[in-house]
Amino acid sequence: MHRPQGLLLLFCLVLLPACATRLPPATPLTGGDEQPGRELLARFLAASCPGGLDADVTLAWQGYGNHRQVDAVLQAQTPGLVRLSVNDPLGRPLLLLVIDGRRFTLVDVSREQATIGSMDSSFWHQYMPAAVRGRDLFAWLTGRLPAGPMQVIEVLRSTENSDYWFVLDYGDGLRHRVRIDPQRLLLRDHLLLDARGRVVLDVIYTYGQDRDGACPLPLSLEATGRDLSGTFSLAVDRVYSRGNVADSVFRLHLPPHYSVDRKQ
Repeated sequence: MHRPQGLLLLFCLVLLPACATRLPPATPLTGGDEQPGRELLARFLAASCPGGLDADVTLAWQGYGNHRQVDAVLQAQTPGLVRLSVNDPLGRPLLLLVIDGRRFTLVDVSREQATIGSMDSSFWHQYMPAAVRGRDLFAWLTGRLPAGPMQVIEVLRSTENSDYWFVLDYGDGLRHRVRIDPQRLLLRDHLLLDARGRVVLDVIYTYGQDRDGACPLPLSLEATGRDLSGTFSLAVDRVYSRGNVADSVFRLHLPPHYSVDRKQ
């Protein structure tokens, strides 16, 4: 089956899995020792963060000695609206991906083709783990945690620094193992583990030195995992706004002559 040109690179944005990852060392805490960690997690979850993003980004993939990199414009709105436009050197769009939290539209401008389908489709899950739900995309992109009911299974302390690790259950069949920096209240790492403890996905976030303001935006994220050999990254080059993005940005009107492939 032919896959749209550039689709693999586009989906780094939604955190494609890649090669196997080692679990960082940490010591489990019990009783009163875990209480500071639970309070830290509660403060992190309670933070009031901007709900929109408009930025220039660089997407990259590296593996098997190859490296690919493209410039793009990313616009997103909580909880799951995303528009990603990959442009040529003159700023003209080559590929366009729009997600409304439930459905996606992928447009190959040069081929005048569009692929439209559900985020529950087998086509979509070729590129993104089912546990990365559409309504959680904004959280994954901005270094936050998914909303909704969640149970804290375990609290751990890193043996490498002062960070806390938390094992969380969102009822999605996976364990979320996340690392939070207690000094800056930042999410540093977010792993998805399957029932056998294997890493399905590992996303590492990097931040700048600016300590002002709540909920600093990651300067970059790097994703690896189980199914693909390589490393995917997204670097934020310039932020235009972290306020609300107009709903019209996430509505596409395809030219009538474009061919459309619908995925169930």
